[in-house]
Amino acid sequence: MNAIARSSSGRSARRRRRRLERQAAGGDKPAGTPRGEGARQVAALACVRTRGAIEVLLISSRRRARWIIPKGWPHGGRSLAQSAAIEAFEEAGVDGPVHPDPIGQFNYVKQLDGARDIACSVLVYPLLVLEHRLEWPEKSERRLAWYEIGEAAALVDDEELGLLLGQLARRGDERLTRMLGALA
Repeated sequence: MNAIARSSSGRSARRRRRRLERQAAGGDKPAGTPRGEGARQVAALACVRTRGAIEVLLISSRRRARWIIPKGWPHGGRSLAQSAAIEAFEEAGVDGPVHPDPIGQFNYVKQLDGARDIACSVLVYPLLVLEHRLEWPEKSERRLAWYEIGEAAALVDDEELGLLLGQLARRGDERLTRMLGALA
């Protein structure tokens, strides 16, 4: 590769990265984004209380089997919190009340079919798990595991999600405990 091509490809990569960062912050919406929701996604932080601690559910991603939390595009006609609860059921088979307010958010770059990437900003809603179904839509496509929040923070593949979970663990789960208490 000649010097001009290297320089040009470096600038292109920097421009693409800046565009993706703006999209994640809500500044740009990529053309053709599914369901017309821009780059906003929702996620459920599915929680149970065990022996005085809070455990969260991690699921494997479908393509690379990385540890993540249930997330997806908002569902038309539903609130963002309700959409997060739908994703938790579809991807992990869990059900229960979801808090109407997010506990935090994280950004990541999603690879769509056709190798197209879009930046996504994900709002995370606490969900108190009351039921785990025996069957659910994506059961054969994912693995599930429960972890204490600090351990989950170290296991998730996405850096920003790990930071969010780590912050919750360092705070001693106080805010999460209050939010889950409001759902009980």
